Amino acid sequence: MFLIAVMYLFFAATFPVGKIVLDYTDSIMFLTGIRMLIGGALILAYRKFTGSNKSEPKVERRDWIYIFKNGLFGFYIAFVLEFWALRYIQSIKINLFWSFSPFVAALMGYIFLREKLYLKKWMGLIVGFMGMLIMLLGKEGVAAGKTMFQISLPEVAMLGAVVSATYAWFFVQNLTRRGHSISLISGVSMVLSGVMCLATHYIINPNNLMPITGQGAFWTGVFVLIVISNFIAFPLYSYLLKFYTVTFMSLAGLLCPVFGTIIGWFLLGETITIAMAIGFIAVAAGMSLFYLEETA
Repeated sequence: MFLIAVMYLFFAATFPVGKIVLDYTDSIMFLTGIRMLIGGALILAYRKFTGSNKSEPKVERRDWIYIFKNGLFGFYIAFVLEFWALRYIQSIKINLFWSFSPFVAALMGYIFLREKLYLKKWMGLIVGFMGMLIMLLGKEGVAAGKTMFQISLPEVAMLGAVVSATYAWFFVQNLTRRGHSISLISGVSMVLSGVMCLATHYIINPNNLMPITGQGAFWTGVFVLIVISNFIAFPLYSYLLKFYTVTFMSLAGLLCPVFGTIIGWFLLGETITIAMAIGFIAVAAGMSLFYLEETA
């Protein structure tokens, strides 16, 4: 249980650290591209150095398509939308958005895979959606200048990031079932998304080769992000899945916004609003209802 808490502590730390790094660059594409390219390359280099790639089954054409889609939806779209939203929304609220991903996954499974949802799961989904709606009624995000009904565009972008990343997990699940390791899938997907992000940046800003305002702070922040997410949090998640069920790990994911609240307050002076607190309680209740049926 201690390692689970450590893992979600590091996951939670990526949001306020990312918000700090954004102060030293005017290009989300450049930041995301550099982070993913370096992080993915280091993972692949580690696999090569340790020889863990030798036991990997052959990557078929279909596998490459799934890996590309994971890079596109799980890293490129999801992280670009998340970091754009992070400019306008508190890191605490970004953290709360990600706690909603299990519900999105369940809904996608029901729509695309015809997975059955019984009474408690439907009740959990409804309560969870109500919690997310309450969180969306907050006023954060209006700094972007536009709103859609009462929901700000950064919040819409963050919802898009959650949906995109959750969709990508279906490709990851398919690849792992075919015998491919998380390190291979993540490493190649990160490199692909990093290339896509940097290509996008240089197409849009061909004359802005290095959009950094503080070299030391920027590269330190990128290094911290890579270490805590690429080399601690993600590997820990894969390791712990050997001992705990996905159900338990998802439920334990509620620790992430709790840690995020503490870190966001400590590093950025952020505070949690009443709407965010009520919304989180509703999401936690909905998730508990959802998993009561799954473990029955």
